[in-house]
Amino acid sequence: MRRLVTQIRERTGLDCSVGIGPNRLVAKVASDAEKPRGFVVLTREQACERFASHPPGLVPGIGPKTAARLERMGIVTLGALAQTPLELLVAEFGANHGPDLRRRANFEGSAALTPVRIAVSESRETTFDVDIADTGELEARLSTLAEELCERLSKQERRGRTIAIKVRLSDFTTITRARTLPAATNAAPVVGAVALELLREYAPARPVRLLGVRVAAFEHGAPEPSTDDQLALPL
Repeated sequence: MRRLVTQIRERTGLDCSVGIGPNRLVAKVASDAEKPRGFVVLTREQACERFASHPPGLVPGIGPKTAARLERMGIVTLGALAQTPLELLVAEFGANHGPDLRRRANFEGSAALTPVRIAVSESRETTFDVDIADTGELEARLSTLAEELCERLSKQERRGRTIAIKVRLSDFTTITRARTLPAATNAAPVVGAVALELLREYAPARPVRLLGVRVAAFEHGAPEPSTDDQLALPL
């Protein structure tokens, strides 16, 4: 993996983060732990220990609404969630979702990989070296990410109807916000405008650690409205 990271840097000039673990869940969280140039190797037990004090939203599959419900139960860390009696989680979240939440908090996941998949979305995100609180700087960074994403989508002739942002705060709280448009697009002015509107509506209450933008619901080869029409789409 270190050789691969070196090859990527030499060929593209880009850095990447690596996470290695016994299952996909550990590897994913490990890869996000020390961006932008992290190289983190963890066992499941090490992941439980390292992230025990972090909020449940750090783990993929535990979204903002679920995290809010957990907080109302007094469960504000992954360590607390991992130790919560199963019957309490089943009573609140059901027979399937309740046990799944505790499995995720204990970093229990599948080791199986799918080598080939059809992309249904594409995103660009960045983790800042220093958390950013300035609204103007956040908006500028988000606009740049949208431009980079749309440039790639245009080259691939892919357009999507759903635009989303991802925001991770300094306390590792992670939220996503999305909006679906009437027509598919890969135009940077449209994607950027919607992304900025979503960010302004959310108005992060803390400094931001990670920021990202995503286009989903691809319609390959779909006709695209004129630029003027796209800019007039309701936000």
